[in-house]
Amino acid sequence: MEPRYRVILPEIPPDWEHVLGEPVWNIEWIDGSGNWRKIERQENRPFSLEMYNTKMTPVIAYPYWPEKNLHPRAFHPAGAIFPLDVQNDTITLDWQGGVEAEFYLFLSRFNDGGKRSPEQFDWKRFRALLRTELKDQDVKNDPWKVDWETAAQKIVNSGFNSRYIAEKEYSDMKVTIPESGIWVSPSPFERGHYWEKGEHVILKASESVSRYVSEKGTIVFNRKTSAFFPRKTIQ
Repeated sequence: MEPRYRVILPEIPPDWEHVLGEPVWNIEWIDGSGNWRKIERQENRPFSLEMYNTKMTPVIAYPYWPEKNLHPRAFHPAGAIFPLDVQNDTITLDWQGGVEAEFYLFLSRFNDGGKRSPEQFDWKRFRALLRTELKDQDVKNDPWKVDWETAAQKIVNSGFNSRYIAEKEYSDMKVTIPESGIWVSPSPFERGHYWEKGEHVILKASESVSRYVSEKGTIVFNRKTSAFFPRKTIQ
């Protein structure tokens, strides 16, 4: 029987709660046999997981709002690295840990079982860089501005270099706000924005799809296009 650990979920940002309410949590982890496991939690209360690993593995928790058609991975996760983040048989998931846990997934995707596997990655060194030593203040304030997939691919191919932890290339996307209200992004590090209906705002758009969500619907965009989906037809 695998040891059981108490798991604590983080509080969601106040602007998320104001716009979306409390989420359902999709929690994923690797068990002692190396298999991915998944559970859902309907409320933010401590719970327990059975885990046994001698190597570093992620615990990742995606908040989502099914009644608003916002699926898991629409918003960025919370997370932790096991057993690095175990204290007194408790794993406390946080938003910075979500960055690290998802980066683990990207490292795993590009690794072919070689010496740069995520299990052997120097997570303590990476964490120190990301949380205290990084010079790019924008990335330090919101690490989801990094293209973690590309960073992971470069690290697996050529080894760790702090230069890979850099902000994405953005283009300005001019958008006309369709409804007044608070608009929130998928990043827990970005505060909500109050925009008026008809207001023209400049969004930072990359190749990948992003979104801003309000009580009335979602603006989905990348550097090529944007679209508004009213609440009842959110994609």
